[in-house]
Amino acid sequence: MNIKTISAIAVFAATSFGAVAAQAATAPIQDSYHYGQHLDIQKVLADNADDSITCKVVSAHMTYLDSQHQEHVLNYRRMAEACDMGD
Repeated sequence: MNIKTISAIAVFAATSFGAVAAQAATAPIQDSYHYGQHLDIQKVLADNADDSITCKVVSAHMTYLDSQHQEHVLNYRRMAEACDMGD
C-alpha cells in the first residue's frame, strides 16, 4: 500500500469513529416512570402502548424532548385502549 491509500483509510476510520460517537451522544435517554417523578417535557414526539383486546394494564412508551432538546423514551404502564370501548 502506498501513503495515499493508508492516509485515506486513516481519514475514513477517524470519521467513522466520530460518527459513532455523535450517534451515541444523541441516543435517546431510556427511563422508567415512578410515582412522583418530575418530568421535564417540552414536546411529546410519540406515545404508544402494547395492543390488547381486553381491558388490562399494558406497557406504554412515550418519546419526548426535554427543555434542553434531548430526546427521552419513558416506559410506563397504563390501561389498554380496549378499556375506552366500554369493555
